[in-house]
Amino acid sequence: MSTEAPSFSVRLIPRPVEPPIDLTWLVEWLGIELEYRPLPKSVSGLYLRTEQRSHILLNSNDTPERQRYSLAHELAHHLLAFIDGWSSVFALDIKHSSREAA
Repeated sequence: MSTEAPSFSVRLIPRPVEPPIDLTWLVEWLGIELEYRPLPKSVSGLYLRTEQRSHILLNSNDTPERQRYSLAHELAHHLLAFIDGWSSVFALDIKHSSREAA
C-alpha cells in the first residue's frame, strides 16, 4: 500500500500553489460564490450546494484569521461533496467554545 499523497491537485490548478494559499482565489476559480455578512456570534460560516451552484457565506464580524479558517473549512465541505458526488449539501458551522462566541 502506497503512502504517497495523490498529485492530482497540481494538475488541476492552473497556477503554482505556494504557501500561504490564496483561498479566495481558489474558491473563485472553483466557481463557488463567496459572501461575507453579519451572522449570529455562534455561526462562523455555512456552505450550500445545490445542483445549480455552490455558495459559501462567512461571518463578516469574525476576525480575518477566523474567516480564513472558516473559508478553508467550508471549502473542505465543497471538496468532500465533489469527491462523494453529492448533488445537494448544507453545512452550518457553529462555534463550540464559549470563548469564541463571546
